Amino acid sequence: MALNLTATSTSGVGGYVTVFPCGPRPVTSSLNFSTAPTVANAVITPVSADGMVCFHVVGEAHLIADVSGWMR
Repeated sequence: MALNLTATSTSGVGGYVTVFPCGPRPVTSSLNFSTAPTVANAVITPVSADGMVCFHVVGEAHLIADVSGWMR
């Protein structure tokens, strides 16, 4: 899945978001944020067997995810 991920209303202390196929979470980040109130990044991630992705946030942020494509 290809998507544009935006973290907004961040806490100002920094953090990160990991996007992954639901299941075991990887140890990498998809989007890092610090003191900027809004940060965006393009993300490509596989989907789980039932077609889902999960989001894990460390820190505080509101997330906006716009799906722009689906690949096999």
